[in-house]
Amino acid sequence: MLILFLSILYIVSDADDRDATTDCSYVEDSSYRFDNFGWPSEINNCEDVKATDEANGNTDLCAYTGVGNGCALTCEHCGRPVDTDVAGIDVIPADELDVLEEFLTANNGRILYPGDDDFETYSRPYANFCKHRVPKAVILPNTVAGLSKTLMLIKQYDVEWTVGVSRANQECLGVTHGYYINMRYFDTMEVAEDNKSVRVGAGIMINELRHYLIEQGQYFVLTPLCTHLSVVGPIIGGGVAWHMHFHGRKTLANTVTELIVLTESNEVLTVTANEFPDLFFKLRGGGGQVGIIIEVVLDVYEKPEKMSYAWGVDTDPTCSTSLSEENKECYLEGMQWIMDLPDNVGVHQAKSNTPTNTLTYSMVCTDCDMDELIASHPNNLAVMDQVDDADLETYYAFLETFWNIGDPVHFGVIDYEEEIRDMIFPSDMYFDMYFAEYSPELASQYYDTFEEPSASTLIWITMKMHLDDDDTSGVSFLDANVGFGTYGFFGYDPHKKYRSTVMLAHPDVKAQYMNYNGHYSYEDAFYAQNADKIKAIQTMYDPNQLFSWNPVFPYLDLPICFAPFHCTGRGTVSGTIEDGCNCDCEEGWIGDSCATYVAVNGCVLIDNESECDLSENCKSKVKTKSDGVTKWKKCKQKKCKKITNQDACEWRDDCVAKVNQQGVMKKCKDL
Repeated sequence: MLILFLSILYIVSDADDRDATTDCSYVEDSSYRFDNFGWPSEINNCEDVKATDEANGNTDLCAYTGVGNGCALTCEHCGRPVDTDVAGIDVIPADELDVLEEFLTANNGRILYPGDDDFETYSRPYANFCKHRVPKAVILPNTVAGLSKTLMLIKQYDVEWTVGVSRANQECLGVTHGYYINMRYFDTMEVAEDNKSVRVGAGIMINELRHYLIEQGQYFVLTPLCTHLSVVGPIIGGGVAWHMHFHGRKTLANTVTELIVLTESNEVLTVTANEFPDLFFKLRGGGGQVGIIIEVVLDVYEKPEKMSYAWGVDTDPTCSTSLSEENKECYLEGMQWIMDLPDNVGVHQAKSNTPTNTLTYSMVCTDCDMDELIASHPNNLAVMDQVDDADLETYYAFLETFWNIGDPVHFGVIDYEEEIRDMIFPSDMYFDMYFAEYSPELASQYYDTFEEPSASTLIWITMKMHLDDDDTSGVSFLDANVGFGTYGFFGYDPHKKYRSTVMLAHPDVKAQYMNYNGHYSYEDAFYAQNADKIKAIQTMYDPNQLFSWNPVFPYLDLPICFAPFHCTGRGTVSGTIEDGCNCDCEEGWIGDSCATYVAVNGCVLIDNESECDLSENCKSKVKTKSDGVTKWKKCKQKKCKKITNQDACEWRDDCVAKVNQQGVMKKCKDL
């Protein structure tokens, strides 16, 4: 199941910051136990678990240290630490909930409690390992007023809470013992008259929007691949759609033109590039939350005149064997083929962690000859499915059937109330990806990280990236042209930790995919030069931390020096975290982290206003016309006394920084 940049709506209060204890008791239920390939097995106690694991050779994930009531199993194996002090969680008084329920019901909303007929439908996560937390109530507002009253109660009583729709809780991100706001009833879908944009409520699923747009014609939006995700959720994490973004050349976040948001201060804001631009930047790909997104407006695209798709497997015997030098050569040949393809082609390569290790290719292209494309592969591809000149409905049916493993809905619109609750995966599923500038050496290094694959590794993937200019929070991966990704069953996978250290050390890696509930993924490695800016905006709009930045696990410092973060993507890095990361800045950038721009060839050679204004060393000279309109004329060097940046002052040969006792510049003077 491919979930690219899944970032569900997740919010929780400070009440969740209490100590967590390790509890493996729930694995004694056989429905939560998995064999070596991650599927349920009939295990009734921890001793059987241990014996079965040892028989399967699955000892890397298990440390038998006698945790929890004689259970000889640690929660590295169960999947994650579990809060056991459920009784200690703050609650909203019953009389307050009664008043809220009366208001919601009068406006076609609801509150559901454990035992109610629809409680599980609107609260159950698809992953069995995520069922260790059951909400005290599911709140389903149908109006902004109802949502506002709910949020104010949560704020007043400082309770644990979360908000979402799809409950596709990757690594159990959105489960809670507190109160779950389900946004399902915010179900607006309104396409503009010119069919170039669509307004979408936070309760809409990707599958529903796809089919709604098909009813208007052959139109689509750049959503991630999976049908059973909400439309709004992936916007918060970026939203990379390998199967279509080669056409739109954007992330889902970069197609957003407007968001309606309920903030911590109980204000409803209309957020655009011109109104609340800092919040507009943060919400599109900035992770976490600074408010509850109610609606969004997205760009709409029309299907290219000719679009074809196919998928096939590499039939070379050496390409379908266990990890080996021969198998590695097949992988590298396939990757080079992908990178050499023209930009009108999107290709996704997958390799399963099964005895056959089959290399599989999914391909989609516009205005191309699919037969010629398949024939150009270095080995023989056995084509399993192919349609030339497909309409969107046929294409979506192909995607939904092939990729959504375990999804009972393949064609048509998902029936949320009846079917989505049955899309149960046996694990919490982690996803890990590294965005990079492709080189055969890097691809070889990535392959080598799987020489001793963890039992939890399900499948590993590579895909070509097609992205143009992006002004969202996730621009750290803008220069990447390839993504190396992995799916596994357990977020605590030690192999994931090893892989992150190896990949982030490579100079061609631009960013790492970030999941807030995932171990061994780092905010600073995903947001890089934008990390500090994002956190500052979070603090500005959420001063009381109603929407916590990183609520479940503590902030993870990068274990190694990473140039896109430590050198703000404008230089190379050397050294260690312990000894300090040393940056060698690109020409025109200075400072310990290469954060100060001083112009490459002097101010007089800059020929545009934006670059001139960016430089700490230059200023724009403008001319005012008789009608009062100003026109940019040229870029001039600032006088020393006009420079306020200490790095820029010290960089100038004709200036000297006058500093105080703390070494901070008081003013910049002529030398």
